[in-house]
Amino acid sequence: MKSFISRNRPRLALASVACVSVLVLGTAMYGGTAAGASAKPPVRGAVPASPSIGSGGISLTVGAVYLDAEGFYGGIEAGIKTAAKQYSLHLLQENVVADAATENSFMESLIAANVTGIVTSPVNVTSSASAIIQAVKKGIPVVCYNTCLKPADTAKYVRAFVTSNQYAMGVSDGNFAVSYFKSKHMADPQIGMINCAVFEACLQRDQGFEKTLKAGVPGAKVVTNQEAITLDNTTSVAEEELVAHPNLSAIYADEESAAEGAVLGVIAKKHQGQTVVFGSDITVEEANYMLKYPKILVATVGQQPQVMGFDAMQQLINVITHHKVTSFIYVPTLFFTSKQPAALHHWLNEPIHKSGLP
Repeated sequence: MKSFISRNRPRLALASVACVSVLVLGTAMYGGTAAGASAKPPVRGAVPASPSIGSGGISLTVGAVYLDAEGFYGGIEAGIKTAAKQYSLHLLQENVVADAATENSFMESLIAANVTGIVTSPVNVTSSASAIIQAVKKGIPVVCYNTCLKPADTAKYVRAFVTSNQYAMGVSDGNFAVSYFKSKHMADPQIGMINCAVFEACLQRDQGFEKTLKAGVPGAKVVTNQEAITLDNTTSVAEEELVAHPNLSAIYADEESAAEGAVLGVIAKKHQGQTVVFGSDITVEEANYMLKYPKILVATVGQQPQVMGFDAMQQLINVITHHKVTSFIYVPTLFFTSKQPAALHHWLNEPIHKSGLP
């Protein structure tokens, strides 16, 4: 991902996201959610606080690094802040807008401040490693959420990794696409893709989608696949793909901006009724698009960022308080289709989403 993450429309500022008091989470693994269903964050028990955390002792300071300005990271921050508030931790935080230099500079400042721990979603599996290794060698534990380092480095230097099953997200969309095309008796659909594959997570989603689609509909062909990240760029790319390939049956979008941009592109090029969108992530915008344009954005697989942010902080707290650490956690995803509007309304009306955050 490049460092041009700024949007062309207002997003909720990360620094102003309120803590969500209804989010009471812990660290245990938990099961997935049925397709089309929304889910309230599971209630799980928190570990006992040490005398220096949340019980009138010295307030500890931890660092939180947010990868970019997507709504997803607003949800992450809400979860992190909820955990920090629960344990009376002081946060030093920054959005590094997917820029490696900004990330490195902020990590250096956290190390210089001798914070008690760091939660982060690294910009890159290799270039982000140096600062994380430096922190660990200084005795500062690191917990990853969403993205991390290469597997060997993650195992060696990172105390816990909390994420979604990225490959399975692509598989979920792929399975839906197979069912959709078979229901339409389409044996050789043409597919466009809009990707953020510079990130390992997005690459895994793309691989899961393509493999599942081609296994179920062997005649399906991906005829165009372009990288785009901001809403401006994803909308333009969607329009370009539709102009260059006017017979596109669908666009697969592997993240939230791509899904929203693909919908806008289909509308702009008047492809309603011809080209559908299989989306990724779930945001207030996406949910409303599915309700307003049910024949365009027909499905999306969503993450639970507030759960992910809380769980990442919970694991860091476990490290700090010398409690059991779960080194790897998959946060379950949610699957929505436009044919199940009740699930979308339910998700939109949940207290943790009424602030506008996923």
